[in-house]
Amino acid sequence: MRDALADSWEEISVPANLSIGTLSVNAIFKKGNTAVYIDYSRVMGFDRVIILYGSEEEVKNWLRY
Repeated sequence: MRDALADSWEEISVPANLSIGTLSVNAIFKKGNTAVYIDYSRVMGFDRVIILYGSEEEVKNWLRY
């Protein structure tokens, strides 16, 4: 995922979220004032993907909730 976006998007670090029984891989990519947050989680055998797209401020505000 990171290689495909590396040419035109800058990656912003996101703290890792690890707990028992859960795998979570996430990243924020920024281009200008636009940001994309991608989160992949596997919880109890189920896959979950979250994609947030908007201004950098909007994406960071969504992540606070």
